[in-house]
Amino acid sequence: MAAPTIFSNPLEKWIFHKTKESVFLVDFVPKKDADGKIEEILNRLETVPEDKRQKLTFEDRCCTGFVVDDKSQELKILCSAHCLDHLFTSENPISAQEIGDLYDINIICDHYECSFRKDKTPDKIRYYSRANIVQIDCDKDLILLNVSKKNVLAYGKNGRACRHSHPALVPSKRHLEPMEKVLMVSWPPFRPRTVALGKVSHCDREYADTSKTNLVGYTMTLVEVNIQSEPGGSGAPLLDADANFTGVLHGGADGCSWFISLPDICQALTSWGILTQ
Repeated sequence: MAAPTIFSNPLEKWIFHKTKESVFLVDFVPKKDADGKIEEILNRLETVPEDKRQKLTFEDRCCTGFVVDDKSQELKILCSAHCLDHLFTSENPISAQEIGDLYDINIICDHYECSFRKDKTPDKIRYYSRANIVQIDCDKDLILLNVSKKNVLAYGKNGRACRHSHPALVPSKRHLEPMEKVLMVSWPPFRPRTVALGKVSHCDREYADTSKTNLVGYTMTLVEVNIQSEPGGSGAPLLDADANFTGVLHGGADGCSWFISLPDICQALTSWGILTQ
């Protein structure tokens, strides 16, 4: 047996393997007849430069999501609202129903993607499962989706449901502290299982500490972590040593990332009936 090395990282590998089945790619696709309404919202809010608005009327918006409830015949998936924040401000929120009228919401699970990549058939087509948005918190940058378990597709031509489990991640019971190691599993577009390890820098940043502007009016507390994040990774879970989530990725820059704090997440999930007080 080979001698262990400091590069073995057994705990980090265990956290990744325990949580990877819970992570989904989420793709918001503008509906064919929604471009006019999206453009109207963009022009009314004026939070996006005028020369960039047209692209946003027809562009897909991707993020990462993860399961927070698997008790019923449906999965509840938590993700970030950040990819759609051109459509709302805290003073001008958008409802879940309005987003559902503007976008089709497509998801893929880890099992489907793994099977898809193992199939070397040329010109194969990636099929997505359809999810529904049920809640949004524009102030805290959070969205809740649901999807029937029978509608989570397995890879193949017969459209059968995925038979593997997609276990719900649960909130951390640990008290987060600076210099504590944490792990993130994200899914930027076409880059599944993007894993990063980092250390907590600060546990309760105000939004003004992280950005010179706040056009949306976000009010959440942020956890600052020295960890690399990628476009499309917003919504990824920040995981503790027990493989429980302690934050949700909001965004990052220059090797530093900011996560929606656990109290803000739990408050939203409690108000939505996912957690009990």
